[in-house]
Amino acid sequence: MAYQVTFAKDDQIIYLRLIGEVTQEEVYGFNRQLTQILRQSNQIVHVLIDASSLTQYPGNLQSLRRMMTYLHEPTLGWVIDWGNTNTNFYFITSVLNQMARVSCASCTTLLEAIQRLDTTLRKRSDQRKKLIISRLTLSET
Repeated sequence: MAYQVTFAKDDQIIYLRLIGEVTQEEVYGFNRQLTQILRQSNQIVHVLIDASSLTQYPGNLQSLRRMMTYLHEPTLGWVIDWGNTNTNFYFITSVLNQMARVSCASCTTLLEAIQRLDTTLRKRSDQRKKLIISRLTLSET
């Protein structure tokens, strides 16, 4: 599987890690997981996309637009990708997020992405930020 989904419920953050070559079937799979989490939440949930290990991403914009239904969930907050060096992925996600009218951003590091989410996260202590990062990336170890 070329992706991992982790939900830090206490922080209302979904961490989506994309690894290697991601197929359309895998996009459909993580979309299903994200949609389920968003529908079960009664609060705003942010999505952080770790694209630092991504090498290839599907390029059919229309097909991806139909698959990425999570972008239209009312509990979706910010969608922030980080670590992205794949220009195809950057272009596609930018267009999809704009079409869905989603608040989105691209960052260099996970810490920068967390700080970008909202002012309450920026004001948290460094220890709290490290705790959030460890919760999100726990499945990677």
